[in-house]
Amino acid sequence: MDYDNKKVVEQFIHNAWGRGRYNLARQMVSRDFLYHACQSLDTCGVDEFFAEVEVIRSAIGDFTLTIEDIMSDGDRAISIMTFCGSFVQPLFGLKPTNKVVGITCAVTWQLQRGKVRHLNLMVDMAHLQMQVAAAAAAA
Repeated sequence: MDYDNKKVVEQFIHNAWGRGRYNLARQMVSRDFLYHACQSLDTCGVDEFFAEVEVIRSAIGDFTLTIEDIMSDGDRAISIMTFCGSFVQPLFGLKPTNKVVGITCAVTWQLQRGKVRHLNLMVDMAHLQMQVAAAAAAA
């Protein structure tokens, strides 16, 4: 059976990060799902992944998500997305500024039979740190 992995990635992004519909997103992952983020040396399972997504969603008030691009080739994909909103709770060791920030992320994906198997999140920390520093300087 042929799977449209680009569509699977897009739906997963919208369910997990965009809408916080973790039960729907949970149905889209394989039993051996693994998650890794650049800020950590740990590899986690699905529960830890959704907990981290919730931390990001909670830290950014008026949360909006923009999918910049999704590229797929076979069982691999990469996506670029931006989270925007007011930075209202600590995140990635940074203090909130209550100013609007944009957090750009790249995610590499491994899919298997229409399910998300592995996910690796890379956050543009330098850009986020510059936004936080600019907000602090303007205060």
